[in-house]
Amino acid sequence: MTLFSKTSRIQAARIDRSRARSPATTRSIRFSICANLAHLATRKNIELSVARPSSMETRSGRRECFRLVQELEATLMRRVQDYSYRTRRRTPLARLRARYSRLFLHLDNVRDIVGGSCKDLLLKSSLMRLAPPEVHHNHPLFPDGSRPRRLCLFASYSKTSVVSDMVLEQLRAYRQAGFSIVFVSMSAGVSKPDLERLSGFCATVIRRDNHGLDFGAWADALRLLAGETTGLDSLLLTNDSNIGPISPLGPWIEKCLASEGIFGLTESLQGGAHLQSYFLLGHGRRATEDLTAFLRKLRVSFSKWILIQRGEIGLTSAMRQRHFVAAVIDHETLENAVLDDIEAQLELSVVCPDLFANFAIDQPPSAGIHDLQEARRIRDRYGLRRRLFNFPLNPTHQLASVLVKTFKFPFIKTELIVKNPARMPFAPDWRYCIDDQSPCSVEMIERHIAGR
Repeated sequence: MTLFSKTSRIQAARIDRSRARSPATTRSIRFSICANLAHLATRKNIELSVARPSSMETRSGRRECFRLVQELEATLMRRVQDYSYRTRRRTPLARLRARYSRLFLHLDNVRDIVGGSCKDLLLKSSLMRLAPPEVHHNHPLFPDGSRPRRLCLFASYSKTSVVSDMVLEQLRAYRQAGFSIVFVSMSAGVSKPDLERLSGFCATVIRRDNHGLDFGAWADALRLLAGETTGLDSLLLTNDSNIGPISPLGPWIEKCLASEGIFGLTESLQGGAHLQSYFLLGHGRRATEDLTAFLRKLRVSFSKWILIQRGEIGLTSAMRQRHFVAAVIDHETLENAVLDDIEAQLELSVVCPDLFANFAIDQPPSAGIHDLQEARRIRDRYGLRRRLFNFPLNPTHQLASVLVKTFKFPFIKTELIVKNPARMPFAPDWRYCIDDQSPCSVEMIERHIAGR
């Protein structure tokens, strides 16, 4: 089932509910729906054999309108074959199922917390042992006292223990931005060919057991290289959990280096406002010192949930007390982009129907619109803004299409493509976001995903 089929059914239902109105009002509603569909076709650069109808008063105009709807359904959205999406209705049974799904989510968190805490106790009591980290020095981090002293700690994991070409492209981008790179692998091992390939980008390569995920890797790297990581001007914490860059990464790094503080690319409100940890950059002596001190004091865990609370959310909360903390694309900026993007609202209405309950999909005001209709449109817009704040979405999952299409974002979450936990219709179309100007090709990214 395509996204647009659901949208057409929703709007057709609105037409059915409007039959009690006057014929003129019904015709204007149908005409506004058709105009909205044609507007989306224009944004998608789709050439239609049927022109935009100029009127709904004539039989030929109505016939053109319905032909336009049928053609758009056939050409605007291709059928999603990788995933199956079911239309969710607001019925008592659907609500009960939603509650059970949330219950299972909580049970998964409980299992993660209990299992991770048990492993932590075993490690603390010496009943479990971690292999000592392996350190391979290629060259000094900052030869001849070079300035500025910019350090990048790059955490990586691969089930196949292979460093992909896409990861090397990310390292190349950070190296071109002036960072000395420490590559921390949590895979089973790093082969000699990969060590040789990494030596062209990384000053040091570390192989360690996967304890504490990314925060554990960054903390171990700082502990092992304590003598070389003092007096830093910039400290970048990142990982390979994203595919890309699909657009130049340099301008995004330059925005973070424009002023002193702690910066991220995106901000999430889930669990409290915090910077998402796939890209964290501290700029300035005081900021890097406090960021380093936080990582060295952090108690890592095998539990992902505990680590998010202590690390991702805890870091933002601790840094806000002493430094300027901001995201390049904060929640307000992303929220305004969603409110102005009809296609993004249509996509969200499929996977988050409760978000649009009793609201109409926002449409730009057209000529001759009545004051009452305009008031309802504004009311729905502010109501949706409130719901986006009360029920925050994950920017890199539910709002990934807005990030990529509106802001030309350089990354897409690997989990969104491989697992798609939120069942986003945008996920199978990630290849269309990559053009000839993208630093990473489709083939490069597909080989990277195959190793995950």
